[in-house]
Amino acid sequence: MKKLMIAAMAMAAGAAFADTEIASANIVGYQSFAIEANKWYLLGAQFEKVTGGAIDIQDFIKSEDLAPGHSENDSNCPQLLTYNGLGYDNYVFADENDMGDTFDPPKWLDSNSGDPAAEIMIAAGESVWLFAKADANISVAGQVVDGSAKTVTVNPNKWN
Repeated sequence: MKKLMIAAMAMAAGAAFADTEIASANIVGYQSFAIEANKWYLLGAQFEKVTGGAIDIQDFIKSEDLAPGHSENDSNCPQLLTYNGLGYDNYVFADENDMGDTFDPPKWLDSNSGDPAAEIMIAAGESVWLFAKADANISVAGQVVDGSAKTVTVNPNKWN
């Protein structure tokens, strides 16, 4: 009887573990940036996201890493410049906008309209300009880009 009870308990424990899903992320590296207040930084993505592809700016510079401002017109907002092929798009990091919308966690807002920015994706090898009003430490985790061929366009007579 004792052996039968032990066998039944072992089967029940095995069934419980069989339904448990174990997820694992293959993060192979990370990069950290120590940001000093009131300076411009050119931050480059060395990795792609763990599932492959470009990293969304909300994951690249996370709300827990950077203190937000309070609206798109707040002079204390961190600023972000992304190259659009002809010039730069300007964004601010804020927890609300002048229209009364609040954001928790804070978001990158279009500096002209105050609307949350459409997806800002940073592919491995691309970079953004960041200006923060307070010291910050930014850490980005990801995976190394696979070995397939990548094309990088270098524009002559321009900063690339």
